[in-house]
Amino acid sequence: MSRTQQRASEREEDFSDKPTPRYDKVCENIRKLLSATCQTFIPDACRELRHDWCPNFTDAEFKEYKGAQDKIRERLLDDWSKERNSEDGIWKEDTIGRFLPDWMKSPYRQAATNLQKAREAKLLKKISITEAEKQALHRYATKLPESVIAPEPESEVNTPGYSVERQPLLRGLGESPKKNIMTIYGEINRTAKDLYMAITQEDDVPHVDEDLLVDHIRPARQQMKSFALEIKNADPGPMFEGLITQLQYTHKAIEELLRIMSELDK
Repeated sequence: MSRTQQRASEREEDFSDKPTPRYDKVCENIRKLLSATCQTFIPDACRELRHDWCPNFTDAEFKEYKGAQDKIRERLLDDWSKERNSEDGIWKEDTIGRFLPDWMKSPYRQAATNLQKAREAKLLKKISITEAEKQALHRYATKLPESVIAPEPESEVNTPGYSVERQPLLRGLGESPKKNIMTIYGEINRTAKDLYMAITQEDDVPHVDEDLLVDHIRPARQQMKSFALEIKNADPGPMFEGLITQLQYTHKAIEELLRIMSELDK
């Protein structure tokens, strides 16, 4: 095969499934920077918001002022969390919560079991950067010119690539009433979390860094088995069969949504 023929063959080849080791290294660097900046600047953001809003409160007084804690937490999540669809949403809510200062008393840490707290402490020890590294990030970010931030477009409609079809409102779902896309997102996110906790009887969903199967699903199997056996014994007819049917329907819908999202993510 000539070089020209080889090039033509390569152009026709579906290369999207090939390994991407060079790209993967760039992605790893991006993730490291995102984690390092969250560790460095989220505590700073909390401290400065507290100074702006409650400058005269001590740590002890602030711990008793839950309303202020909630307002600071909500502002951070509104500005920076992916789940709230922020324009600058670059971190998950759990990631932001992980690096809140102690005086913020993150709710999920208060409710966590001793085992969950131990896992969280172990994870933090593994991923934390040093104070010297945080100071280096501070210096570097401060020296960057303001021009690195892209200016806001004058009008979204006139922005190249903007599509009217991507407005944040769904135009109706079959016979269902029209819903805002963020309302639907919130319903799915909240219900999926509640379903997981109901099935496993855990107090929260695992962090992405944990081994879901080994640390959570397998330990919960016996409890699931006991629950299923009791339901079977209590009502082997409509109650037991009805739950099977409902879970099967839910599983099919989730499977299809995950398939669609996976295709979009490629």
